[in-house]
Amino acid sequence: MRVLILVKSQEPIPMYRTLEMISRDQTLTVCGVMVDNSKLTAQTLIREMANYCKKRGFTRMLLKIVSRSLPGDLGHRLEFEGTRRVHTYWPVSNLNFGKDAVWIWTSDPYDSAVISRLRDLEPDIALRASAFGIIKEPMLSLPRLGILSYHHGDLTKYRGGPPCLWEIWNGEKELGVTVQILDKGIDTGNIVLQKFYEVDHDMSINRYVDNVKLNTAHLAYEALKSIQSGEFNLKKPEKKGTLYTAPTVVQLARMHLMNLKRRGDCGERIRASRQYRDNNP
Repeated sequence: MRVLILVKSQEPIPMYRTLEMISRDQTLTVCGVMVDNSKLTAQTLIREMANYCKKRGFTRMLLKIVSRSLPGDLGHRLEFEGTRRVHTYWPVSNLNFGKDAVWIWTSDPYDSAVISRLRDLEPDIALRASAFGIIKEPMLSLPRLGILSYHHGDLTKYRGGPPCLWEIWNGEKELGVTVQILDKGIDTGNIVLQKFYEVDHDMSINRYVDNVKLNTAHLAYEALKSIQSGEFNLKKPEKKGTLYTAPTVVQLARMHLMNLKRRGDCGERIRASRQYRDNNP
């Protein structure tokens, strides 16, 4: 089976581990690696900020800018996107996908010359890591079997993101993780593989996000192997889930209050302080 991989020049640890599994699998033929090497220009940044402000308001945009300006992984923690454990990035150029892999570096995957090169590779399936945003035609139908994508959620209930956050907010008992074949919608594709995990409502939100991302990274590889063996059944989603986006300022504040009662982060320190005070009157 000929596999095309869509990646950024650097991928976070969970996805990097998946790519590592693929690179070590001698039964898979990686025919191409298309790397998103687009750079954030001032014009693009202004346009993205304007769109974000229009959708979520000026205050939420300002908070996003502040969180992204903080050192280390503090910004990710404030936004409940996990910690440095999942936000350490490794260069994909370190991976060896074999002699047949053609590396294509581009900022525009829809350029006619790029599309022509990809067609020449004749991929059976593609795997999108975290590159190129929402995939559109003609890229969408270029691989014979489609494009695999990993979604932290049960897409019949939760589409969009952020990962894990809304399941915790809504008090769900379990969280779904889905590998889908992309279509024109957002998280509406046919399901190749889906597994469910218990939601730990005692663990700190960031620690739980870390655990889910790190412990489910292998599922995209599993889905790829099931397609290779032919032992899979595409399942059409029974219904289209609600499309979630980033929380509002008020919701984010309430989530931080909720997080104080959980294990890890500041919750552990507060409980330790209270325990010390109770034991040492």
